[in-house]
Amino acid sequence: MKHQLPVSSIEKKAPYLLHAKAGAYLAEHRYGITDQEILSAVRWHTTGKPEMSNLEQIIFCADYIEPGRTKQPNLPYLRGLAGKNLTLLTYHILKDTVDYLQKVSPETMDCETSDAYAYYKNILDGRSI
Repeated sequence: MKHQLPVSSIEKKAPYLLHAKAGAYLAEHRYGITDQEILSAVRWHTTGKPEMSNLEQIIFCADYIEPGRTKQPNLPYLRGLAGKNLTLLTYHILKDTVDYLQKVSPETMDCETSDAYAYYKNILDGRSI
């Protein structure tokens, strides 16, 4: 490991997840970004995490619904939520991600994703979603 970035057992099974850590590292070390909120948003844009800041949620959601994406379920609905209800959008993206991974590749679900889903589900419990 050239830069000593920690690699979890899940990341070893799903190395595409590493681009978030690598992106945060490059942003800081190559491009001189020192703002911890920006670095954290880059770091968590793939898996999500519980208690994301607004910026973290915006980057997480924007990555999922960006115009180049076409295969994710519910894209028209999710894109319609953008700018209206960030918490609800975050929840639905996490739900779709967890549902997909549980069906297709449960061994590659990062615990941060399942923890984030549980966190946002708990926030929305009792509300009309």
